[in-house]
Amino acid sequence: MVDAEKLHDLFYSKNVIEIKRFLKREIHKDLENFKPNWHPLGFIHCKIAENKNNETFRTHIWPSNLKATNPQEHKIHDHLFDIDSIVLNGAIENIEYEFTESYESPDFRIIKVNYSPIGPLLYEDNISGKLQKTKSEIIQSGNLYRVRQKTLHETSLKSLSTSVTLVRTYSPSTYEPRVAIPISSALPPVRPNTPFPLKEWLAILDESLVTQVSQ
Repeated sequence: MVDAEKLHDLFYSKNVIEIKRFLKREIHKDLENFKPNWHPLGFIHCKIAENKNNETFRTHIWPSNLKATNPQEHKIHDHLFDIDSIVLNGAIENIEYEFTESYESPDFRIIKVNYSPIGPLLYEDNISGKLQKTKSEIIQSGNLYRVRQKTLHETSLKSLSTSVTLVRTYSPSTYEPRVAIPISSALPPVRPNTPFPLKEWLAILDESLVTQVSQ
């Protein structure tokens, strides 16, 4: 795995060129310990570093020319930890929402996520209400954005080329994350993590970590 302490210091420098150089060098040193997979939300996910404080670093690749296998239809969700992300390539859009419990003409309902060895298990929370968009931003290469735990949001690719983000997760809690789905939708099935070929992941990452890019 990559050295989490060194990566932490580089992360907040927001020096994309140096971050790319560091990742390209360190990932090649320890390649067999990385296990990329298709995340149910539609990107290629891989944990690359962690430390004793439950801080992790992950790469999220949003390919422009590949589609996730068996993706999750409903993508508005929250987390049990805080997230800081820096965009290394391309651009992504992050939208945040506020859910208000209401049983008078509700349009969304909340389901909870329980993480298991086979993937996330979803169950009904018997809470319905209204969902309102509170924030929308497009984040370009070299910029950092933050999503606090318990904040409903969704993220998507907003560039014609593949986008790569380096994601730091920290301050995990025992909170069970939520997914907001339309009131009339069926409970989604389990979406197990689908392994992504290691050599293909490395090829995409290597191309994205080329440092002759504009900031």
